[in-house]
Amino acid sequence: MSRTVVFIVCVTTALIWTRCAGKVCYGDYDMKRIGLDVYCFRMHSFNRFDKEYIDEFFNRPDGKGDNRMCEEFTLPASPNGTTITIRNKKEYEFVKVLYRTADYSLTSMPLLIGLKYYDERFEWSDKSVFNYAGFMETDFKSRFTYLKKGQCRRFFMYSPPTYGARKYLVFDIDCKIRFLEFRALCRYKVPRSELYVKPVPQPDDYSKTEVITQDLDYHDYWNEKEIIATKAMTSNYSKIVLSGKQL
Repeated sequence: MSRTVVFIVCVTTALIWTRCAGKVCYGDYDMKRIGLDVYCFRMHSFNRFDKEYIDEFFNRPDGKGDNRMCEEFTLPASPNGTTITIRNKKEYEFVKVLYRTADYSLTSMPLLIGLKYYDERFEWSDKSVFNYAGFMETDFKSRFTYLKKGQCRRFFMYSPPTYGARKYLVFDIDCKIRFLEFRALCRYKVPRSELYVKPVPQPDDYSKTEVITQDLDYHDYWNEKEIIATKAMTSNYSKIVLSGKQL
């Protein structure tokens, strides 16, 4: 085979890979595979000038304003947008990466997450089971023993500004109260029928030690594990990434 033919085949393969990969997440959404599912994330920031617009989503006292907001913000990518859930350590580490990336100026705005306490139980906005509490303090349940049925609390993540290793805290407020300045991380799940190949479980990366996760930033996370430009030119790269094989 001549060099010209080889070059054309390589370029065509790269274009095909790019086209297939581009179908996974819409626009500038960040993709992350968690277990067998692929999710697309996008961070939104709000200030006091957005209050009137944001109030339209939270004007009902049902604690579902964050979902109404993310449903609209993820259009036209998906009609099923929700605020984030944190169901395991891997998902928690990824949310921290996106928090640090958005907070490059160290303004440290609170990040709305999709957890609420309502009718004496914890609920995720996407109906996921609340069975992971690694992002909460040890005795967090004791804070809610005084709440009565019908009372609602909404949760935020916050990291105090610092140039060193950051600490991540989670606090709750009454569902009827809203901040004038905050961030919301919306996401949607990609239907498995739209994936290039059927994914299989992958190892729980970025959860070995606190030092590793604290030092990572957005580019480290993706360049180390997901998007490596030189390897993206191989014809089977997309299959390798989605199947969880080591590169």
